Amino acid sequence: MTRILIIGAGVGGSALLELLAKKSNVTITGVVDRNESARGIVLAKQLNISTGRDVREFLKKKTDIVINLTGKKDVEDDLLRTIAPQTEIIGGCSAKLMFNLVKEAKTALEQSLYQAAIIAQVRNAVVVTDMNGGIQYWNRYAEEMFQWVSAEAAGKAFFPVDTPWK
Repeated sequence: MTRILIIGAGVGGSALLELLAKKSNVTITGVVDRNESARGIVLAKQLNISTGRDVREFLKKKTDIVINLTGKKDVEDDLLRTIAPQTEIIGGCSAKLMFNLVKEAKTALEQSLYQAAIIAQVRNAVVVTDMNGGIQYWNRYAEEMFQWVSAEAAGKAFFPVDTPWK
């Protein structure tokens, strides 16, 4: 179990919190921000995660990783002076990279869910393949047309599948 403290609960902190809170191998030990109405603070309270304005009270708890999303050098310097030697700090460019990766993953997931919702509404045969022509998905109309259930077709090459017109 990895214990993580998040410092900075704005857009980046709230996005990271949302992602990490769902992980079974992660415990969020706290979320710190000077703004008590920051998005991440509100979310942390909804998730019953400790929140506060002073990072020092949270550093007393055993923490494996501190993620500093404030972008402030003085916060980073203060952390370096006060954290336990075995605690790692992710900050600066690394934290920004992590935030961007989380943001991209969230956007990609939302896009996939949107596309899946659209495909579910189509009343024609829909076949989705990977770059090599392997069947990733087909709907019930494709099952009727090709006489294969989706589970049987999954992973097979689309063109060798026995089709009625062969």
